Amino acid sequence: MRLVLRLFALLVVGLVGIVLVNTLRLPNHQLAAGPPAPAVAVAPDSALAHLAGALRLATVSRTKYAETDTVPFDQLQAYLQRTFPLVQQRLKLQIVNHYGLLYEWPGTDPALKPLLLHQWESALQIRLQLVEGYGVRFGV
Repeated sequence: MRLVLRLFALLVVGLVGIVLVNTLRLPNHQLAAGPPAPAVAVAPDSALAHLAGALRLATVSRTKYAETDTVPFDQLQAYLQRTFPLVQQRLKLQIVNHYGLLYEWPGTDPALKPLLLHQWESALQIRLQLVEGYGVRFGV
């Protein structure tokens, strides 16, 4: 039994030795540090206030469309028109299915491919027991 333990210990020491030798022989592949990244600009307070104003509207979609309270969606459309008047003046708005807002911003070169910027404006309903204890709802 002692012979087996000694052989096992010798095997472990040998493996550790091989790993150490191979580790020390490996060349260093660490990349040199480059210049630090430029500082990220913080959004101005007005942008945060505009976002907060939109988040206060409880635009919640229900599984059954008839149960969806559409008043907050109307309020959101009015809020966007009030808050971003230049967008309303310069971009072409198409309303899809009453509450989908599709803004078209034509570029200077119509030969180029279009770009789609997408934003989802409704929250999905969740079970209230999942959010108990979170307190404030929709910033109110």
